[in-house]
Amino acid sequence: MTSNHNSGFDRSLGKALDLHNNGQIDEAILRYRNLLETTPDNPDLWNLLGVAAHQKSNNALAENLISTAISLNENIAHFHNNLGMVFRSLNRDKDADQAFRRAIKLDPKHTNALSNLAALLRQKGEFATALDYGRQAVSANPESAEALVNLGNAEKDSGYLESSVATYRAAISAQHDFALAHWNLALSLLSLGDTVSYTHLRAHETLRYGGSRLVGEKK
Repeated sequence: MTSNHNSGFDRSLGKALDLHNNGQIDEAILRYRNLLETTPDNPDLWNLLGVAAHQKSNNALAENLISTAISLNENIAHFHNNLGMVFRSLNRDKDADQAFRRAIKLDPKHTNALSNLAALLRQKGEFATALDYGRQAVSANPESAEALVNLGNAEKDSGYLESSVATYRAAISAQHDFALAHWNLALSLLSLGDTVSYTHLRAHETLRYGGSRLVGEKK
């Protein structure tokens, strides 16, 4: 492949990624598929198509596409993490667990895989292990709001309410408009009898629904 071909491919892929990141998923899919016609063995393209399919809730297709990417290069951690997310959407928790662990084996500091595994383990009631992976995820990236929320959830469900409050506050500091962080912080504060919780309930409703209606309030 010539350097001109490489630069043309990179530009085309960059445009497709921009469309994808801006929510123009169908247009991005068309561009990814056009690029596959000339580079059918490119695992990144198969993975990106799988991510797009997952975002469109076509998870059976997403599994096939990301699995193809992994068959072309099984040593990319985020491919396995993405497949794990697809498995979660398909309610295949055992497969998701294995996929996240493969990602972590390839990259022990893969924040998303660590955090996703923590969330899965918490859902299964394995709180001690969920806490461990949640802490590893935050250690790998202390500014990840999603990782902080997943850790806070594990702390809350383990009975460490004060720790969860601090963790949710850190998540909000990292991403102020993270509605779920406000909601979960409010729940922990309510459990501790803290009236500041109302502020975060209001923030959650405003961020999630674009208004000021609280759950249970009439319009």
